[in-house]
Amino acid sequence: MGSVEGPTPARPKNLAEVLSSSSRVVTPSKCVAVQRYVHLARMLLNQATKYESVANQEQQYVMLLRFASLIVETIPKHPEYRASDKVYARMKQQLYEYYLPKLETLKVVLSLKQVMDHPPHPIQPRPEGVRQIGTSNLPELNWG
Repeated sequence: MGSVEGPTPARPKNLAEVLSSSSRVVTPSKCVAVQRYVHLARMLLNQATKYESVANQEQQYVMLLRFASLIVETIPKHPEYRASDKVYARMKQQLYEYYLPKLETLKVVLSLKQVMDHPPHPIQPRPEGVRQIGTSNLPELNWG
């Protein structure tokens, strides 16, 4: 007799897969100037640098993924896009030479981490009578 096997259990996703699936492609709007998207790309790089400085690899990975998506997928589809734009060309070169290798390194590191169902939240001491009204991934912003 043949053996009856049930459905194979879904393998647990690693952190890189979960973070990658949370990043989406932005469709360019003709109502928004292409320079606005370039500015957004600069802001994402700035955020990635800040997350790197506080050793938050997860958020750094997400910011760099969003940056790469803007440079490769969104901006070239914009009606005002010009391949000769020097700022865009410089950012694209930086992406290929510096940020893609960094993304690949982060992906390997994060692929080794399993996703926890309920990640623990560090307890931060607060002065008496103060209630926390929000949290941030940047530790220096979690003050009250």
